[in-house]
Amino acid sequence: MSSFKLQNNQTGNFYFDDIDTIEKAEALVRKKLYLPNKLKPVRDEDEFLITDLKGFIVHDETAGELGEIIEIHEYPQQFIAVVPYKFKEIMFPLNDDLIVEIDEENGILKVDLPEGLIELYLNA
Repeated sequence: MSSFKLQNNQTGNFYFDDIDTIEKAEALVRKKLYLPNKLKPVRDEDEFLITDLKGFIVHDETAGELGEIIEIHEYPQQFIAVVPYKFKEIMFPLNDDLIVEIDEENGILKVDLPEGLIELYLNA
């Protein structure tokens, strides 16, 4: 690896000396790469990333407690939380429009989900 640039806690661009064609590079797109600890960026103690919400309990203002965030998917436009609820998986974007409060101390994420979103998943 000749150089790399981390975009956030989970993604980045990596440049390899022996990858010199598009065909060779395509085989590595969206693959997991593990860095030695000494190459990992140092994170501030107070820094809170959206991916830190994994494991938080979600409370919706209308539906009440939904459950624990088991996954966070990262897409170019936004992060998506996955929460098991009534034997289904509810997915919703993690953005300022929906997040009411993040209680880091108690591991609670309060949200105001759009009307009908939960029912959409439950009736699928």
